[in-house]
Amino acid sequence: MNDGVHPKHRILDYHKFFLNKIEKNSKILDIGCGMGEVAFDISKKAQKVVAIDINKKKIESAKRRFSRDNLTFIVGDATDYNFNERFDYIILSNVLEHIKDRQAFLKKIKNF
Repeated sequence: MNDGVHPKHRILDYHKFFLNKIEKNSKILDIGCGMGEVAFDISKKAQKVVAIDINKKKIESAKRRFSRDNLTFIVGDATDYNFNERFDYIILSNVLEHIKDRQAFLKKIKNF
């Protein structure tokens, strides 16, 4: 398994794009977090980050590599996962193209 960072993200300074949009005390949901790099970087600024991915191996890697009190990694399918809290921002990086019913999914997550 590579480091989980797509080469285009290194070129575009992908993480800074998200970091510049996030306010300091915000709660973030990162759907399709992969190996957790973006979630970890954001957790340095945000109050709380919940990161979910359907790929168990990627979440296991994220948990091994990144640890912060305000960062939680979850193995799960965001299309049927119910979050019991509200978030200020939801990150969907390279996710929507994998969702069968995008409209239903977006309607669901707007209530998070």
